[in-house]
Amino acid sequence: MDADIIVIGAGASGLIAALTAIEEGKSVILLERANQVGGRLATDREGGFQFDHGFQVLLNAYPAMKKWIDLPALETKAFSPGAHILLPKGKRTTIGDPLRQPNMLLQTIKSPVGSFGDKLKLLKLVRKVKSTSCERLFQEAEMSTDDFLNRWGFSADMINLFFRPFYGGIFLERDLMTSNRMFLFTFKMFAEGQAVLPKGGLQAVAQQLADRLPSNVLKLSTSVNQISQKSDYVEVDTSTGKFSASKVINATSPPTDFRHPKPDWESTINVYFTTTDTSLPKNLITLLPGGCPVNNVAILDGPQPSYAPAGQHLISVTLFAKTGKSFEFYADQVMKSLEPWLADELQKWKALRHYDIPFALPSSRHVTWEDDASTWGSQIIQTGDWRLHPSLQGAMMAGQLAGKGVAEKAIV
Repeated sequence: MDADIIVIGAGASGLIAALTAIEEGKSVILLERANQVGGRLATDREGGFQFDHGFQVLLNAYPAMKKWIDLPALETKAFSPGAHILLPKGKRTTIGDPLRQPNMLLQTIKSPVGSFGDKLKLLKLVRKVKSTSCERLFQEAEMSTDDFLNRWGFSADMINLFFRPFYGGIFLERDLMTSNRMFLFTFKMFAEGQAVLPKGGLQAVAQQLADRLPSNVLKLSTSVNQISQKSDYVEVDTSTGKFSASKVINATSPPTDFRHPKPDWESTINVYFTTTDTSLPKNLITLLPGGCPVNNVAILDGPQPSYAPAGQHLISVTLFAKTGKSFEFYADQVMKSLEPWLADELQKWKALRHYDIPFALPSSRHVTWEDDASTWGSQIIQTGDWRLHPSLQGAMMAGQLAGKGVAEKAIV
C-alpha cells in the first residue's frame, strides 16, 4: 500500500485529520483537487486586493484555533465589537460592547435598537455564556435560535434589528432556525474573543497548517475519480494515478459520498466593491435589517490594511439572493439596497467581482460538540464541520476526531 491513510480534501478538516494521523505515527497521503489548500478557506488576489470566498472572520477564542493555529504568525487584526445598523428612512445607529468599550456605553443605551431591558438581557446572556463551558452549552435543550431569543424575552425590535442581520450573516439564514446551541457557542466566542482577519487572507490559516506537513504528503491538482473498497484496503483512482491505503478519510465539502445522511446547506452571495472613501465605519460590520437582499457590509481594510492597496477600500457585501444570476444582477441588487443611506457615495463605488456559493455552510438545525468517530464508518469515513457544528471550530475538531479515530483503529 502507498500509505496507512489517504485523506481526501485539504480544507480545515482534511488538513487537521492528516496532521493528527501523522502525530499518531501513521503515514498519510493528502489529496486535493484544487491547486491550493483551504477548501472554503480560499483567498484570491488581484490588483493589490485580497478576496476571500465569502465574507468570513476568524473567532480567535475558538478552542481549536488556540490548539492548532499560531495567531501571532498570521498577524491578525480585529474588528471592533459591536455593529453599525442601517435603520429605515435612511437613519443609522451604532451599538457597541460597553464591557470592552466603556466609551460606547451611553451611545449603546440611547440607540433605538432594543429597549433598555433588552440591553440588560444582553449583559445577563454574556454572563451566562462566559460562565458556562462550550461542552455544557452544547447540552442545552435544543430549539431554534428564534425560539430561544423569544423565550429569553428579547423584544421584536431587538431580534429583528440586531439578532436577525448579525446572526443571519453567521448562520447564513435570517429566520434563525439554527440551533440555540450554535447561537450560544458563537455568542460566547464573541464575548470572550475577537473577530479577526489574517494579513494573508483566510487561506493563510489553511496554508499555515499545510506548511507543517512532511514533504510528499500533500498532492495538489489531484481530483478523485473513484473510491473502491477492497477486502483489506481501499483504492483511490485519481487524475494523477491510483493510490491505496488501509483507511480513507473523505473530508470533501460537500461530501462526495452520500452513503450517510445528506446534510442540507445554506448558500450565500458575496460581492466586492472598491472606493476611495465611504461614510460607513471602517472597523465595524454594518447590518441591514429587514427584507432587502443585502444582509451586511464590511470594510475589510479597516481592521486589516493588507486587504486593499493604499488609497483604496475593499468593501465586502453579503446578500441573500438566488444563486446562478449574473455579476451585474448582484451588483445592481447591492446598489438598490444601499441607496437610501449611501446614495451620493455609491456613484464612486466600483464593483470588482462576486462569489456565488451554493454550498457555503451546512445547516445547523441540530448540532453537537463532539461525537464518537467509531460510528463514522469502516474503511472509509466522512468528516467535516457538518458532522458536529458548522464553523471552523467544528471543521477542525471533526478532522481531529477522524484522524485520531482512524490512527487508533477505533474504526473497525
